[in-house]
Amino acid sequence: MIRRTVFPRLTLIVLSFLAMPAPAFAETPAARAPTLASRLIGTWKVVAVEDRKDPASEWVHPYGPNPTGYIVYDATGTCRCT
Repeated sequence: MIRRTVFPRLTLIVLSFLAMPAPAFAETPAARAPTLASRLIGTWKVVAVEDRKDPASEWVHPYGPNPTGYIVYDATGTCRCT
C-alpha cells in the first residue's frame, strides 16, 4: 500500500525539479558581473595625460603637469572629451 502512494509522489517531485528553468540552477556570480564597458559608462575627470614616442623614450606631458578636462562614455559607445 505504501509503495502505491510514495512512488507517484516521488515521481511528481522529481519531474517538478526537471521542469524548472535552467537559469535557476546555472546562475553564478560571474554571470551577473558587470562588463568592463558598463563599468566605464559615465563622466571621468582627466588627472594626467602622458605619452612617449617609443618604449625607450621619456614620458612627456603634452597638456602640462595639471591638465583640466573630462571624458564622457555613454552606453552607445560614444566618447566625448572636453
